[in-house]
Amino acid sequence: MRDEGKAVQIELSLALAAAEKRCAAAGPGQTARRKALTMIAAEGLATPAFCYRCSPLVGVNGNTLELGLASLDAPGLAPLSSRLTAVAAVACTLGPALEARVSELCRERSMSLALALDELGNAMLMYTARCAALAVRRECRSQGLTSGDTLSPGGNGLPLAQQGAVLELAGGDRLGVWTTAQGMLSPIKSRSLVMGAGHGLAAQPLRRRCESCSSGETCRYRRKARHDGRLCPS
Repeated sequence: MRDEGKAVQIELSLALAAAEKRCAAAGPGQTARRKALTMIAAEGLATPAFCYRCSPLVGVNGNTLELGLASLDAPGLAPLSSRLTAVAAVACTLGPALEARVSELCRERSMSLALALDELGNAMLMYTARCAALAVRRECRSQGLTSGDTLSPGGNGLPLAQQGAVLELAGGDRLGVWTTAQGMLSPIKSRSLVMGAGHGLAAQPLRRRCESCSSGETCRYRRKARHDGRLCPS
């Protein structure tokens, strides 16, 4: 699997609708969320977009995957190397405007609105990352390949120190995304991830992914099984 890289911009109305649906299940604060939704749309505070690039697996040395453009220390992928043919690296962002508006609201002491805006931004970024993962999975299927779980720097299976390598592999500079020396992404409302592509791979069911996520019990969107077997936020 070889890909020179793709960049995709997501329609803002779709990202807002997904964010509104997710945040509606998070509890009180609906008035501030509705105002924040209107603000994002009216002021154009987000430009949800992602880019990705698929790099062929050249070799493996312990937990290090050699991918041509960069080496990736990925303990979560290395055990699957016999089934990998490539690794897809993804960068997602909403751009810098939303975080600047949140900072402005904080200076004005409009904390409830600032928090609602930040929460919706997180939900929009999650939606953007999900769209990116689905695009990679479609790319894999079109080439007769399967894809595994997503791994993010700082999470289980991919050290935060690999943030720069993931961003380089994804071509994040096309979206204006860069990483600090500490491995944080800028703009703040950005995310990177990797996915293995090959044969005999499969993503874990949503509930199992939630249970093994490094965010653990601190995530307000953690999914649990309901009495009818469906998933819902805890």
